[in-house]
Amino acid sequence: MAAVSEDGGVAGWSYAGPQLPLVKRLWEGRAEMARVSDLWCEDVSDLDALAERIGHLERLESLHLLARQLVPRLESKNARDDLLLWALRDHPRLERVVVDATIRGTPEGFDLPIYTREDLAKLEAALPEVRIEWIDVN
Repeated sequence: MAAVSEDGGVAGWSYAGPQLPLVKRLWEGRAEMARVSDLWCEDVSDLDALAERIGHLERLESLHLLARQLVPRLESKNARDDLLLWALRDHPRLERVVVDATIRGTPEGFDLPIYTREDLAKLEAALPEVRIEWIDVN
């Protein structure tokens, strides 16, 4: 099953309970929605709100993001206190983070560089217990 939230997140899960309103229950973190296993967040704009919700998704195993959502957080002065990075590090079941670092994942503009393996190394250092699957153009 899958659903799209109001802010663009997409979740996949196995769930056998009441079917409506699934999205509302998911994003409110209700217990019956704790079976979410995969979360696609490429279109989510409020990553701090996402960080707060991740802890409620007890069965979350994989998270899909864009490099442009993560790399600036790694490079900020407050990276040690970043809510999303803490949520990913502290999640008890999160096994992998899939990061799209292709052109779609770069900042807007043709003259800007794409994300590199150096950025991947920073992410791996920030999330040592999580397997990072880095999708790039090369």
